[in-house]
Amino acid sequence: MTELRLHRSLYRTEAVDEAIAKLAHLAEIVRSDDDTHWGVSVTADRSEHEVRIAAELGNFALGLTLARGGPALG
Repeated sequence: MTELRLHRSLYRTEAVDEAIAKLAHLAEIVRSDDDTHWGVSVTADRSEHEVRIAAELGNFALGLTLARGGPALG
């Protein structure tokens, strides 16, 4: 399992959820929340796939956030 932490001040909730949904066919992806981050765990058939999928998920979520006007502040 590879874990990714996405800071809430940089990523929109809906962008993280959409990125997870778009990549869910590649691996088991589970989101968990805390006060400051979204935690995303990625489990795939090979560890190198997990790392690549986690990295792409972070990039995709950031791109979606920016496309929607940037982080939702406040």
